[in-house]
Amino acid sequence: LMRRFGQDDEFIAFNDISPSAKDHFLVIPRQHIETIYSLNSSHISLVTRMRDIGHHLLDQRAYSLFDRRLGFHVPPFTSVPHIHLHVMGLPWKNSYRAIKYPDSWAWARWWIGIEHVVESLKVAEERDEEGRWKWSWVNHK
Repeated sequence: LMRRFGQDDEFIAFNDISPSAKDHFLVIPRQHIETIYSLNSSHISLVTRMRDIGHHLLDQRAYSLFDRRLGFHVPPFTSVPHIHLHVMGLPWKNSYRAIKYPDSWAWARWWIGIEHVVESLKVAEERDEEGRWKWSWVNHK
């Protein structure tokens, strides 16, 4: 049974049907955006609001910053063709789940944390780069 935790004109948040952590929510924009590769610098505000909703859900449950994981799967490792932010309050359900949602993006190309996405979109905006999101925007340092 899906339990909604909030919705407005832009977003809906509900629990994941196959949770990987003690608490596992999805924050989804109502605007159709297929994947992370569909994002560009014009989406900074949308992605930031998704992050803020996720942190609000975890704040309500008193998770420390250390016990949070927020991010996106990167194609081809996506399950549905609509972007959704995974919001998790640890501990993990099992060790496989920790690998599925790694803390570091440096070695994992199937997952990227929300802060890296926001930062990379800002880098693209500063560089006046057009087009869709790409890993090179993350590896700017």
